[in-house]
Amino acid sequence: FYSQIINKKNIENFIRKVQYTINPRKEIEDLEQKLSISNTFQNKIKLAKAHEEKKDYSKALHYYEKALKGNFKHHHHTINKAAKCYFELQNFEKVVEYASQLDLEKTFRNTLFIYAVSLEKCQNFIEAEIQFKKADKKYSNYAERLELSKFLIR
Repeated sequence: FYSQIINKKNIENFIRKVQYTINPRKEIEDLEQKLSISNTFQNKIKLAKAHEEKKDYSKALHYYEKALKGNFKHHHHTINKAAKCYFELQNFEKVVEYASQLDLEKTFRNTLFIYAVSLEKCQNFIEAEIQFKKADKKYSNYAERLELSKFLIR
């Protein structure tokens, strides 16, 4: 019974999580070291996600941008993450630029709202209203619907 619950991998993961809790910078240091050894797309994404979790959006964006070079120039999930970081940094023009490359209605519905807000901040009110209305669904998207009603009042 215990052999199914406690194995080496579970213990290593637990120890790593405790270390990261005690020293939050350690996770980023470990990922930076991995990236310096092997400069791969996956290592850049992992490091960017770690920075994003720490709410250091400018550094996260730096690594997302690096990951978007070369063969992964049109990697939609990375473009989506970069758009969210730009939104947190309030660079709404870049959000519009990046989010317009995505299929927001099918694959990235959660980005539709930040795209609509960014369009409004960029003074593109007609397109913003169209995007806000796409999120207007009965019995769901309450925050988005509230923002739509505030938008319509303005």
